[in-house]
Amino acid sequence: MKVILTRDVPTLGKEGDLVEVSDGHARNFLFLQNSAVQATPDVLKKLREKERALKRQSKKDVSSAGDEAKKLEGLVVTLKEKVNESGGLYAAVTEKDIAKAIKDAGHKVDAKMVKIPSTIKELGEHRVTLELKHGFEAEVDIIIEEK
Repeated sequence: MKVILTRDVPTLGKEGDLVEVSDGHARNFLFLQNSAVQATPDVLKKLREKERALKRQSKKDVSSAGDEAKKLEGLVVTLKEKVNESGGLYAAVTEKDIAKAIKDAGHKVDAKMVKIPSTIKELGEHRVTLELKHGFEAEVDIIIEEK
């Protein structure tokens, strides 16, 4: 019997896969566990429509990620931080601080996207890489000034 998996089944495949199984396995295990549905012409048609919709959405996501990378590339963000007598920062600037500053500049950025080799502990200009969805990257300049 041909069935379409409605969730990942370790021994058979991933969600959405069309697989051939014995009638007994389908009725006694997969259907009871809501892990599969029988592959009727209607169900196959819906599956194809869903796959096409996912492809269209994926193309839109890639396009929007590319546009966001272009907007972020070369962006300059200034952070004002407290400085001690010797000219060092009281607290290091972290990914969260940088993400918040970029968000305040009007961009959708998460702290997980910000990649810096180590926390920033000194005044001046620093280059930071943002890793966006679908493998896009953007370089942003962070200027840290005295508060």
